[in-house]
Amino acid sequence: EIKECDWSSDVCSSDLGGQDWLLHETLARDILIHGPLMTLGKDLGEGRAFYAQPLYPYFLALLHGLFGEDQFGPIAVQVAMLGFTCVTMWEITRLLFGRGVAWVTLGLCLGLSLIQLDWVARRLISESLYFLVLPLTLLSLIRR
Repeated sequence: EIKECDWSSDVCSSDLGGQDWLLHETLARDILIHGPLMTLGKDLGEGRAFYAQPLYPYFLALLHGLFGEDQFGPIAVQVAMLGFTCVTMWEITRLLFGRGVAWVTLGLCLGLSLIQLDWVARRLISESLYFLVLPLTLLSLIRR
């Protein structure tokens, strides 16, 4: 069950800007409770300007809808997405430069994932989604 936020509290009515997990959690919760427009409990046309990353709150709301309110589900999916990112990078490199270079790329991607990207995937920030979306977009352009 997703609990509704008390919109009169300081946390929910504060200036919702920036790139932090609390902003994304608040917007994802609002999507699950009030629908996809992210009105934050206000009437249409009465809300604040939206200047956060546009796609990630919907992705996070989908994950919370599937796995519940706990953060384990979204974080586990984001860590798993790193593996898919490395496989996607392998495929991009294989198409452009051949199998030998692709295996080197896979090793470098896995190493970078363990050293730096794993830290990002374990946070509820939008970069985790874009780690996979951007290589998939590039792969779709290469395959055309």
